[in-house]
Amino acid sequence: MSTDLKKILLTEVIGEVIQGVTILDSRGVPVIHHLPNTLTAKTLRQVSNLIELVNIIRQNQDESLGDFQYVMVKYMNYKVGIFELPNKKGWLIVFINPLWHIENVIPKIRQFSHKIAQVIA
Repeated sequence: MSTDLKKILLTEVIGEVIQGVTILDSRGVPVIHHLPNTLTAKTLRQVSNLIELVNIIRQNQDESLGDFQYVMVKYMNYKVGIFELPNKKGWLIVFINPLWHIENVIPKIRQFSHKIAQVIA
């Protein structure tokens, strides 16, 4: 998938509520990202390191609670949602405006993650 197409997909989801998105492949390598102006590449690296923690959480979850959905952490001035892409193709990291609840945008994030999973090799 070309970078232009990826940027178009990112612009579909970026707005007042979702202010930044990072897509990591299954190895944890950034495929593409769009960060808010207040965040840097160093931020991306630090947040990407949370994937190890998410893997531990996912492995230790109680199966009676259902499938793993996401982990939300507060980082700097953002709520950061970490979602596994369908078919374990990678990770979607979403930076949410702190005034909003991540639950309000879950349908939009799921739809976006399915689109991204289809085009990531």
